[in-house]
Amino acid sequence: MRIHKSALAAALAATTNDATRYFSNGVQIAPDPEGDWRVEGTNGAIAVRVTTPGEPEADGVPELTGPILVPKTALTTALKAAVRGKNGPPEQEYVTVSTTPTGAVLDAAGKNGAVAVPFTPPEANFPNLDRVMIAPAEDDLILGLTAEMLETLAAVTRALAVGQREPNLTIRIPARSIWQGHVESTLAATVTGANGTAEIAFMPTSAT
Repeated sequence: MRIHKSALAAALAATTNDATRYFSNGVQIAPDPEGDWRVEGTNGAIAVRVTTPGEPEADGVPELTGPILVPKTALTTALKAAVRGKNGPPEQEYVTVSTTPTGAVLDAAGKNGAVAVPFTPPEANFPNLDRVMIAPAEDDLILGLTAEMLETLAAVTRALAVGQREPNLTIRIPARSIWQGHVESTLAATVTGANGTAEIAFMPTSAT
């Protein structure tokens, strides 16, 4: 099964570096009931599920028939190779996941050459993310944020995190900012660190 690297990288972002927690130190790839594929990752506090089309491989390459847990180290190696050259074909941005008689293998062929990363799927029970994924509802409150906003908020939080193991960012949504289920005006955020407190005001995007 060939999966675009962006789906794999998105789920990988939610994993941990704790090699003793197999389910959180890897990404699970599993069939989706609607016919696509689910790429999932979680660190216990944040869970990410990416639903993405999977492209069948060429004849003779064993296809996935069920869930498989890919270790973080193996996936990171494959993603580094899945880099598209300036005039390279789109296939250079894909990673192939297939089974072998002794385990499984990731294949990627980017602008700098091809790599094959064999691995043994860990024997771990990946959490059922259906228990935490919330279906959309008509009365949901919608908040739109850009990647740049999130990166800025994270940078401020890290900058004030000296001496703190888990610095927190608190976001306040004033009642006057809510209009017809959407957050439409300025929000307030606060980060408290050992050497100061940051007050942040930012405008959400127009969510659709």
